[in-house]
Amino acid sequence: MSQCEVSIEFAQPNRRYRGGETISGSVHVVAKQALTYDSITLTGFWRCHGYGLPVTKEFHGARIDAVGHLVADERRSFPFSFVAPSEPVTYHGSDLNFDHYVRVEVDFPKGKIQECTEQYKLGPGVMPMRLGWGRNGPGRVDSDMGSKQGLAFNLVMLFVCATSFLIAPIFGYFFSGILVLTWVHRLLFRSQLRTVVITTPSTVMGAGEDYTVTVSCTPRMSLSLKGIRVKLRCVEESTNIEVSGDGVGGITGISQEIYGNHNMFSQGVVIKAGQGFTTEISGTIPQTEAYSFATAYGDVWEEKVCGVSWEIQVSISTRLFAAWTGRIPIQVVPPEFIERSSGEG
Repeated sequence: MSQCEVSIEFAQPNRRYRGGETISGSVHVVAKQALTYDSITLTGFWRCHGYGLPVTKEFHGARIDAVGHLVADERRSFPFSFVAPSEPVTYHGSDLNFDHYVRVEVDFPKGKIQECTEQYKLGPGVMPMRLGWGRNGPGRVDSDMGSKQGLAFNLVMLFVCATSFLIAPIFGYFFSGILVLTWVHRLLFRSQLRTVVITTPSTVMGAGEDYTVTVSCTPRMSLSLKGIRVKLRCVEESTNIEVSGDGVGGITGISQEIYGNHNMFSQGVVIKAGQGFTTEISGTIPQTEAYSFATAYGDVWEEKVCGVSWEIQVSISTRLFAAWTGRIPIQVVPPEFIERSSGEG
């Protein structure tokens, strides 16, 4: 049986706040019997939950009263206030959610801790430090970056092939086929196009804002483009850690695409050998509350990660069976952040 009733009352009845605002209110304790408590503490925290392992991050903690005594039916109130964090804002996505809470704990010399947890909604307010306008530089990726990654891939595949031939030759032939096809594809691409460069003037974009990407290349031979495919993609990400009787098991990343919009451009365009080709492609970030955010903070394991990420994928392909895809990570933020930064600039 509980010794008291604990409740939290927010100064804002609708419980809606913005980052950087002061969240205030009162904690009410009503004794059901004469009691003594050691302390009353208040904690502000957010929680990422949905699929995968939940992540909890405390950002405020304070003792609002020390040792105290209450007689039966006595009611006592304690004011509280703290500054709301700038992120993550409240988000209810496809399978991932970010929610904010206030928790009060009454600690007794003996018996269970009495607690109460209430939720509030956090909207965009002050800009997070990680999104300082000085970090909003241009984005760039080129096909030469892929060749460096391809070297690591080739080494891994060679090791897998060699191991497979020793264990099960049929798998060795299978992985060897994949490796050969990868080499042929890469040779075809390099024989047709020199370095392909994809750039964007900004990597921090507001929801509902227009964006542009520029694609540049120089063909080694005259050829016809099958097309340039541009895809704007948003993914919810989480991490699941399997726990067995022997302890922590495998760490599995979970991701789900919640937005994917793609369009084809420059279909059938003929480009001539040695002449540089450049095209600028425009698109629009959708109106959304799925703002970019990622964290590695967790209750137990630092490997616990959850977040929402955005990227622009650009694929260029020719009619001679060559293709390459580049990806530029971007950050989609509340439009107020962009307007505020422009005003400060």
